[in-house]
Amino acid sequence: MKLVLLAFLLECAVTIWAGTECEPQSRPWVVHFSSGCSGALINEQWVLTVMDCYVTPQVTVAYLGKNNLNVEENSEQRIFVDVGIVHDPYMRKRRRRSPLHNIQMVRLATPAKLNSYVQPVSLSTRCPLPEDDCVVSGWETRQQSSMQCVVQPIPDKRACQFEMFGPPDEFCTEYVHNITGSHLAEGSPMTCGGYLQGLVSWGQWCLETYEVEKSYSCVCHYHDWIDKVMRSHVSTTTAAPRTDTTRFVAV
Repeated sequence: MKLVLLAFLLECAVTIWAGTECEPQSRPWVVHFSSGCSGALINEQWVLTVMDCYVTPQVTVAYLGKNNLNVEENSEQRIFVDVGIVHDPYMRKRRRRSPLHNIQMVRLATPAKLNSYVQPVSLSTRCPLPEDDCVVSGWETRQQSSMQCVVQPIPDKRACQFEMFGPPDEFCTEYVHNITGSHLAEGSPMTCGGYLQGLVSWGQWCLETYEVEKSYSCVCHYHDWIDKVMRSHVSTTTAAPRTDTTRFVAV
């Protein structure tokens, strides 16, 4: 079975160019968390990421308006995380390598100041299609410096091996040649035509060709849940810090 699967991976692999440095401040919605993961700003106080992005209230810091993580930039804003809210079934039905509802809403302790360096991204009104032009942006897990942009073609779902064992709330992309072994952090947002479509969930290596296929939490399935979370978790204050350090709650 393993040999058959490996043969399928090699046959399915499509080599495309890997990441390049994003034009500075061209992705004003990308958020970096001090815990090492990323997310997408969807309004002045909410960030969308994956459940596997570990945040702790009043400990984890969200960095907005960043380009290079190794230097302090005039454009950056640093805001503590107030609370992380995950999709409830994910906690009960989590399965190795195939999580259900791997998505999380993170509320910032104070609203971000929107400007040319910090702007929310719009949610797409439909799910991604194979002909969409999509770009994933974020920072590499091994060499965290300047923000990277990676073009990611979306194949027909039937042509992707992720379809063999993946849940319907995720989608995959074609293999990207990655000789360094580093990859964009979990929660890095994918935009297609300027709209948020996915968040990096996990990756799968093809060892023989040094290529990696990415799986993404599909944002288009969660519009109602996102609206519900924002309605039911309205911040009552923007000044007093939380004393509850529970990492997240489930909705």
